[in-house]
Amino acid sequence: MLLHSVGTLTLFCATAFAASLGEDAWDRQLDRGRELMTQGRYQDARVVLDQAREQAEKFGPFDRRLAVVLTNLGAVELRLNDIAAADRYYRRSAAIWERLGDAINSLAPTTNLAAVYIARAQYSTADGLLRHALQVSEANLGPNHTQTAAILTYLSDSAFLQRNLDDAVRLSERSLAIVRLNHKAPHPDVAIALDNLGTMYRAQKRLEESSRLYAEAVRILEASGQPEHPAWIRALNGYSAVYFDQGRYDEAGTLLKRSLALAQKTLGPNHPSVAGILRDYALVLRKTKHKTEAKKLELQAARIVAQASHENALGYTVDRRTLAGFR
Repeated sequence: MLLHSVGTLTLFCATAFAASLGEDAWDRQLDRGRELMTQGRYQDARVVLDQAREQAEKFGPFDRRLAVVLTNLGAVELRLNDIAAADRYYRRSAAIWERLGDAINSLAPTTNLAAVYIARAQYSTADGLLRHALQVSEANLGPNHTQTAAILTYLSDSAFLQRNLDDAVRLSERSLAIVRLNHKAPHPDVAIALDNLGTMYRAQKRLEESSRLYAEAVRILEASGQPEHPAWIRALNGYSAVYFDQGRYDEAGTLLKRSLALAQKTLGPNHPSVAGILRDYALVLRKTKHKTEAKKLELQAARIVAQASHENALGYTVDRRTLAGFR
């Protein structure tokens, strides 16, 4: 149900270049930041990566190490809902790669910049960037590269939000097939891709197929041994949505409580995605005749959204796929 499911896929591609850059202290700092991101510890990752950025600034304004860390910082800021900061980091990183004439490494910041446009509902601009990035990725990295999968997933999200469900499903199915090829062992990226497609199927009222995908996503996450990976939030939200549609409200509520606790811990208590989960949980409580408690959660969600809107004038990331969204 959460929109920014592609970022994790893109991050692995965005930082792959770093290992060959040298400067051991900087490498260690970057690796630590990446590790914190994969754990969903975005606030901590922001601090560590900003220190890596300060180190990279000393290498020069057009150094590749600076471009790498800026892309990762952009991804962190996007998840922490600072759209303006993400925009700045992605643009600066893309400009460095362009200055260096490196079309391949420019793919990650350019693709992630499209996520900023999607968050702002500027779909035509996002789609233009993504279609060009897809051509470059397929021609230079191949049709089955993880970067290609990431671009396809962003295109799928854009199509979904424009209510073009057939295209969204087609793109998401292709992305999932690529991710499966690249990850034979249980991996959170596969769970994310499964969740994306599960959301598309649910929008098409294909509830049994959607449920199977979410169940597989949960099994993969359990086998991956990463109990706090942010992919859990998406999988739990999606699975709860199917239960909601099936009228299994107690089961939906159990999953949402688990998702809410993890989102508050990893994203922070005032993140708009937390507001989305609170609203979903309130819907479940109303269905189970707990209207007073539901009202409290709705007010809490409204305060979070109002604060996010005030702090982020350029727009904020709100989950558009609520439990009632397709009814």
